[in-house]
Amino acid sequence: MSDGMKLAAVGDEETITWLRLAGIREVYQIDDVQEAFPTFKQLIRRKDIAVIFTTPEIMRHESLADLLKEAARQTYPIILELPSLEEIEEEEGADPIREMVKYAIGVDIF
Repeated sequence: MSDGMKLAAVGDEETITWLRLAGIREVYQIDDVQEAFPTFKQLIRRKDIAVIFTTPEIMRHESLADLLKEAARQTYPIILELPSLEEIEEEEGADPIREMVKYAIGVDIF
C-alpha cells in the first residue's frame, strides 16, 4: 500500500461505529443494503482507496456482483468481508475490533 492510500468501510451503524473507533476515517453507513451499490461504485473506482471493509450482508447482495468482479480484476482496492458482530460476540472475552480485523486479513495487527 503506497503512501496516501486510505482504508474505507461500508456497513451498518454498529459496524461503522466500531471501525471509526479503530481509526478508519473513510466510513459510509448503509441502512439498507440497496444503498450500497452507488457507494461501492464510487469507492472501487477511486485510486486512493487501498482496502474496503464491509459486512457479509453487503458482500452477498446480488446488486454488487458485477462491481465485485470489477474490483477483483484490480490491484486496489482490496475488499475484505468482516465477520458479523454476532459471530465475534460469541467468543467470550473477544475484542470485537481486533477479532474483525484478524478475521478479515488473517493476522493480528494490534
